[in-house]
Amino acid sequence: AVDAHDPLVRHLKIARAISRARSALRAVADSVDLAVLFGSASCGEDTIGSDLDLLVVTSDVDRVLAELARIEGLQPVVLTPSQHMQILAEGGTFAAAVAAGIRVMGA
Repeated sequence: AVDAHDPLVRHLKIARAISRARSALRAVADSVDLAVLFGSASCGEDTIGSDLDLLVVTSDVDRVLAELARIEGLQPVVLTPSQHMQILAEGGTFAAAVAAGIRVMGA
């Protein structure tokens, strides 16, 4: 049996989540300013039913959202740069969750 609390298992799950996030973003990479994996998958605590939580900052919200919405198991939060700055300025739970996440693309 696999021990979900084993650090190696957690690291492998995180690596898989990063790979899935990057694959999902490939078609819109030219429009992505920043992409951050956050939530349970970013710390290896996701389960079989967990979605991949992904913050994407882009100036082309409609295109990026349309592309990412087609991918099963992905929970994208797509923001413009100004919306992202507003969330960072406000702080709060979501800003903290994203700050604890893993940058998978962009600055």
